[in-house]
Formats: sequence, structure tokens, C-alpha cells
Amino acid sequence: MLSPHPAERPRSAREVVTRLEEIGVALPDPAFADPATRAGGLDLVGRRQALERIEGYIAQQHAAHFVVLAGPRGAGHTRLLREAAGLARLAGRRIEFLGSSPGALPLSPRLPARLRLLAEAAPP
Repeated sequence: MLSPHPAERPRSAREVVTRLEEIGVALPDPAFADPATRAGGLDLVGRRQALERIEGYIAQQHAAHFVVLAGPRGAGHTRLLREAAGLARLAGRRIEFLGSSPGALPLSPRLPARLRLLAEAAPP
């Protein structure tokens, strides 16, 4: 599970739990091991295709991608982002959230400066 190669690491918290159970590790409380439980008992609904697409981007080594999540409030963007960020961390990658909230400046004027900062901070 601690392989230096991201492809050899578990892809989800559920997979980690399964592997731990296979080797006989007792978890103190199943609620801590199940991301759906931590998220209020909700599985990622209706976002599997989007998550799989993001997973594909995460798997591409030495590549950066820009993904826009748009839609009405309450459509599950934050939940999808949290799930994707967890997958990215397991793969040794990261996800930057450039969100906007009601009443804030639209994202578009801030985007070029933020992307420039991210590019400058990226490892060579």
C-alpha cells in the first residue's frame, strides 16, 4: 500500500479497508474507514462518469489538466471534488480548487493569475 509507484497503491479508501481486512487488521470503527459514511452516508450519486474521467487525468503522469465543474448549486460539485482530491493524493498528485461563490468576482478574471502562480510553484 505504500509503494513508491502510484499505480501499485490502492485507488480508494474502500480498497485500503479491503486490503487491511485481508491481512487481518481490525479497524476500530467501520465509519472511519468508509468515505461514504464520513460524507453523511451518501455515495457519489450520478457522478461516476465524471469521476472516472478525472481519474484518467490523475493517472497521466507528467501532465496537468484543467477541469471545469459547472452547474446549479447543490448538484454535488464539492463532493465530487473531495472524492477526486482523495484519489489525487493517493496517486501523489494534487487538485487545486479555484472556486467562486455567489456575489464574488467571476472566476474568469482571476484565472490567468492563479494559473501562473500554480505553474511557477510546480516542481520541474
